[in-house]
Amino acid sequence: MAIRQTFSTKFYCRKSKADKKGFAPVELSIVINGERTYLRLPQKERPEEFKKLLDSKRDNAIKVFCENQRVHLNKVLEDMQYAGIAITAENLKECYKNGGIAPFYTLGQLWHDIIDNKTIEKANGDLDEDTYQRYLLARDAFYEATGYDENTPAQNVELQDLHRLQQHLRSKGRKQSTIHQYHAKCKAAFSLAFNRGKIKSNPYSQFKMDKGEKKEIIWLTTKELGILAKKDFSTDRLRKVRDVFLFQCYSGLSYGDMEELERRDYQENEKGQIFIEKHRKKTGVRFLSMVLAEGKRILEEYDYELPILTNQKYNAYLKEVQDICGLDKVLTTHVGRKTYVCYLYQKQVPIQVIATIVGHTTCQTTLKYYAQMDKQTIFKELRKRHVANERKDETKPEMKDRKVSSPEAQEAAKKRRAKEAENETDTILNTLRTSGI
Repeated sequence: MAIRQTFSTKFYCRKSKADKKGFAPVELSIVINGERTYLRLPQKERPEEFKKLLDSKRDNAIKVFCENQRVHLNKVLEDMQYAGIAITAENLKECYKNGGIAPFYTLGQLWHDIIDNKTIEKANGDLDEDTYQRYLLARDAFYEATGYDENTPAQNVELQDLHRLQQHLRSKGRKQSTIHQYHAKCKAAFSLAFNRGKIKSNPYSQFKMDKGEKKEIIWLTTKELGILAKKDFSTDRLRKVRDVFLFQCYSGLSYGDMEELERRDYQENEKGQIFIEKHRKKTGVRFLSMVLAEGKRILEEYDYELPILTNQKYNAYLKEVQDICGLDKVLTTHVGRKTYVCYLYQKQVPIQVIATIVGHTTCQTTLKYYAQMDKQTIFKELRKRHVANERKDETKPEMKDRKVSSPEAQEAAKKRRAKEAENETDTILNTLRTSGI
């Protein structure tokens, strides 16, 4: 049975506290479960005037001041209840004096708040399990790096603690891109606490987030796709893995979205084109994937029931496929998706259309992470616009390779050039006469 709590407040201006000019500080009395404490407020008034002003039916400065203090006190009390802080008169007084619950708000409560939010997002299908687990890993790494525990006040965390986390992760051999992801999760936790008024300052406001060097985008050319498609495999296992990977290259689906495909997800438009319209497992963003002709052939071969393996096995078997085909690019589940996007980009499909096809929230994501061109495409595009510094076919050969003309041919060429010069002179003179000069 829950224990009933009593709570009351009252404002005082006691004559015994008056100074030589007759002014006394306004005080707030807080009583919780019979425990009383007094809080001196930043306002003075003559005690005899204070009671009159407070009891007046008209608005005045004292009434407004006291009402504002009461509202603020109730807000602090609500924050204490939400954060699980013991509701006592002294605790409420301490939180009120410090402008909020920061002195009592612990790192344990800070991480509980963000993880509780992410738990709700996961339950609603707005967050996948892998991302959820990364928040737990970030929390554990933060405690390990800083030496803090769940009872440490969250407001004690400083900028140098974030640098400790950075150094700790580097000592573990983490790449900078991975370290950035750890910091992103920690920043989300501290930002949530700051925005809710649980901490007075956010240590991440002064911390520079370094994403590290951008990885080179790996994708397969048409030639490399041909090598994969034509390769004969001795085992049925690797052949199926190859086919599933090629389907990714021809549909642009991520492994997570492909794993959840059901037969009913394949739709056909009036032109007989197969497409998939769903929401992404990772972000919940709608996508509309057009399956290319080769992808449709693979679907028909497997009667629209692709032999999907677990992500771990799939990546492991792709390494074998890569070695057997002699490819120098590391094949992963994501390379197929990138191949599809880069193929469409090279075919000059508008970037807005590509973003919708693969389920990117903005076109910038598509351009930043996927849209790449191979060297031959770049050469071709520049050549079409006559800006490439290529050698012309009509370039004169070197002197040592030039054939020596006969004296007769040289004389004929000389007369021809003289005639051309004469004709050019006549043309100029005629132009001057016509213009009246």
